[in-house]
Amino acid sequence: MGKDSDGAHAEVRGNARSLGIDANLLVALHALLTHQNVTVAARHIGRTQSTMSHALARLRRVFGDPILVPEGRGLVLSARARGLVVPVAEAVGHLEQVFAVHEPFDPASSRRTFRITANDELQLYALPELAATLQQCAPGIEIRVGGVRGDWHSALERGEVDLALVGDPILEKGLESQGLGRQELGCVVRMEHPAPAAPSVQQYIALEHLRVAADAHAEAPSAIDQMLAADGLRRKIAMTVPQPLVGPFIVARSDLALTAPQRMLLPFVESLGLRWLELPFRAGHEIHQVWASRMSSDCAHRWIRERMASAAAACRDRRR
Repeated sequence: MGKDSDGAHAEVRGNARSLGIDANLLVALHALLTHQNVTVAARHIGRTQSTMSHALARLRRVFGDPILVPEGRGLVLSARARGLVVPVAEAVGHLEQVFAVHEPFDPASSRRTFRITANDELQLYALPELAATLQQCAPGIEIRVGGVRGDWHSALERGEVDLALVGDPILEKGLESQGLGRQELGCVVRMEHPAPAAPSVQQYIALEHLRVAADAHAEAPSAIDQMLAADGLRRKIAMTVPQPLVGPFIVARSDLALTAPQRMLLPFVESLGLRWLELPFRAGHEIHQVWASRMSSDCAHRWIRERMASAAAACRDRRR
């Protein structure tokens, strides 16, 4: 390393000392950026509220910025603070790796917790197989699954979530992904429904359809409605519900047709007396698991990604 580089590093170290920057302050900043609440941030890293308030005051002097600003009854991140979320999360992650005790990861004895975000259909896609695998080879590992979050990108970057199961994601910087397979759509009706087994496009759109949408009052079209609209077609929507798992039960008691991921529909076909209609087109999307790039080399994280990929492959092998 040359003299100029040594001099630059010495200057950075000197500036850090003059500003009072240390690892503890970085950890405090990460907690404040994550929780946006002094009390909660303090509790999260085992400090008193007074200590955290003092750390926030120091950070405000360092950055010349309020970091947290009042909004309503709470606090939100300033514009400068929002720009710090990703680099601070990455810096803390690197620090944790530097000071971690690097012992071989043993899934059989590990007590690690992994947090996954996914919607209902993607939870059904791979989690049953994953649970069976973990019960056999990693009984001490805990999996916490939550519904897909609107901020799943930043949740991964902040370390609040380990994996996100999503369809056709647009990745932001600092994230990586792996394809888990394609989620094909299928259509079911009750056994006595008069629809033909292989309806034409015109027969399909003329059916009374049950639509699944998180916000039943929103006008945003689903992926299948967008695909039909591209050909100037529109199906007849008779009912919209927010939860996909209620759909098969509604179909079983009505003449509505439900188009949804095959894997989600499969468990209900026999038990509820439903039958498949052959769609007059192919529809579906690719499923990916997404994680923060800084976790790529973590042995435990790599292990759970491999188990997730294996579970998804087993699920694909059992498709109808």
